[in-house]
Amino acid sequence: MEFPAAFPLKAPKVYLREGFDCSLAHISPTGPEQRGEPCLFYGNLDEFHQREGMAGILNQLKLWLERAALGTLIDPNQGWEPTWRDSCTDLLVADADFLRQQVDQAPRGGTAWFRLDYFEFEERKGGQSFRRVQAQLHREQLSLNARTIPSLIEKRRNRENPKLAVGHSLGLLVWPKALHGKQPVHAGRYAPETVVDRDGLIARAREFGCEDRLSEGFSWLERLLDSQATGGPWPLVLVLCARRPFHLIGCDSPLELCPYVLDFHAPDAFPKGGETQVRPAGHRQVITNGLLQQMSGLDPQERTRRWVQIGCGSLGSKIAVHLARAGWAPGDVVDSGALTPHNAARHALLPPALIGDLLWAGPKSVALAEALKGLGSAPTSHTHDAAAEIHVSEARAHLLPREAWMAVNSTASLCVREALGSVPNEDGAPRVVETSLFSDGQFGILTVEGPARNPNTLDLQAQLYNLAREAPGLQERFFTRGPNTGRQVVGEGCGSETMVMSDAQVSMFAASMAKALLDFQKRDLPDDGGRIIIGSLGDDGLSLGWQSHDVPPSVVVPAEGGTAWTVRISAQANEAIREDVARWPRSETGGILVGRHSEVARAFYVTGVLPAPADSSRSASEFVLGVQNLEKDLAEYSRTCGDGLYFLGTWHSHLQTSGPSGKDRTTARLLGETRLVPSVMLIHTPTGYRGLLADSI
Repeated sequence: MEFPAAFPLKAPKVYLREGFDCSLAHISPTGPEQRGEPCLFYGNLDEFHQREGMAGILNQLKLWLERAALGTLIDPNQGWEPTWRDSCTDLLVADADFLRQQVDQAPRGGTAWFRLDYFEFEERKGGQSFRRVQAQLHREQLSLNARTIPSLIEKRRNRENPKLAVGHSLGLLVWPKALHGKQPVHAGRYAPETVVDRDGLIARAREFGCEDRLSEGFSWLERLLDSQATGGPWPLVLVLCARRPFHLIGCDSPLELCPYVLDFHAPDAFPKGGETQVRPAGHRQVITNGLLQQMSGLDPQERTRRWVQIGCGSLGSKIAVHLARAGWAPGDVVDSGALTPHNAARHALLPPALIGDLLWAGPKSVALAEALKGLGSAPTSHTHDAAAEIHVSEARAHLLPREAWMAVNSTASLCVREALGSVPNEDGAPRVVETSLFSDGQFGILTVEGPARNPNTLDLQAQLYNLAREAPGLQERFFTRGPNTGRQVVGEGCGSETMVMSDAQVSMFAASMAKALLDFQKRDLPDDGGRIIIGSLGDDGLSLGWQSHDVPPSVVVPAEGGTAWTVRISAQANEAIREDVARWPRSETGGILVGRHSEVARAFYVTGVLPAPADSSRSASEFVLGVQNLEKDLAEYSRTCGDGLYFLGTWHSHLQTSGPSGKDRTTARLLGETRLVPSVMLIHTPTGYRGLLADSI
């Protein structure tokens, strides 16, 4: 044991005796002059030492030695231990799944050349100079020949620091055949990483059963470079593939990928021949949805559904980025707005460092789509006016594709909400999830449409106002328009309609909303109706409380008269009407309809009913609605919900199944002539509702 100067802050180093068999698993790379270092703990030994102390380290050492003596350091149930490469200074970023697919598709063994981008720099350590390479292997398989090779290798020195260089080069994947006769070819002996030169690399390839393929690859490269102009060195990243007897730890494949870096030149590819230096390289998985899902606690094997992000502002961009980091980026991002400097206060994207020289401009959707490409996704950006495009049936298929699972509306635009709510379910548009902030950022709202888009996003918005009006202690806070909501000056003669709040406050709600959407991704959207999820900021300004409310489907009734309107009756309003009808089994009865209406969607959204005034009269043949305190009661009702809900019309019952009577039609005509907005008369019959539009226009 070697105790560092920083002990006990740092853990002691543990080395094996001279002559110890370092071909065992769980031993660090070792050379002729080095002693092996056993891997006592899968993780950071310094952190383990702080938790468990010296007793923990000694206990782990005891367990390691016992397992080494018994030959059980590699457990087939756990998986094959890959060669330890944590200490490698060179690094290769590559998609391991993609490389394994190349091997599986050619079981007779082979080689494949790939494009390589690299960053190279020189360092000094211990008085010695050495080079490091960090490279990324692209999926583009190359057709390597004398004509193409000059354009594939390049090195550019940094003018300010000649020790730094970037460029393009070659990557070579080499793998053995799967069968020798009828027997699988396995590299079944564990060996630590001791390769230091080309001869050692060929010997390692011999152990893996792919020496002939490696020699073919070297010979082909040497032949191509023999006719090239003098140049180099360029890094060649070589990946040897070993087929192990069973799957690797943390992987369902027995194929182990072992990367190395060596230099080549032109016209003589390897001037030092077998003594050409070879450096083992570490591997890091390229950014893929699978990697992001794994790191986010999701199952990479689960199917991810396509979804659309409408609105790429502060809230929408954060939700999209949160989900993209979890491996579930939107397939489409939609926003006609452009980035301007004031967006830097809350947008998920960061402006360029030269903001003083370069205007942070361009479409928000394009900027967001480009940023998400860095997370391994490729969303399509749309710069259309979402409301206008959605409202036109021929155009909306571009923004709301039929194969999409859901569309998230984060625009806070009444026009976009109305347009989404007006799309008929028969059109095949995805279910809409709306995310928004209310009351100076004191509340966050997430609404989810039901199956067949019933309730739809406009039903849910009306129901939200009703919930906020009825919830104890919520009404006053929810419907108060604070001083931070409105048009904000963002330039001379320029303004933006928004809420003033910090990026942190927007992020609090955006993170919770993204988490809810991830949960839907794992479990699916509600299958028995819609949902309203309300988040409220605590008095401490730090805590968030969320409440979920299930919303049953609405009863949809066509309205007679004029153009095609519908009446969408909430379950709560429907139940209130049925209860009132049951109270008056031998008389017609009725009352007042309250809620919202949409002239874009041509629909009335009935959230509730108010009782008939005291001077109303009921008989078996007619119901006459009174007027006592009616105007006052309606004004008070609307006041309690910030005028978000209001008078829609009236309802009454018929004892027999029948349509509107002559008197009903006359009343509807008079009602339409006294109001500037459409009204509705709803008739309850023993077999269902009938609707009658009251609109002079």
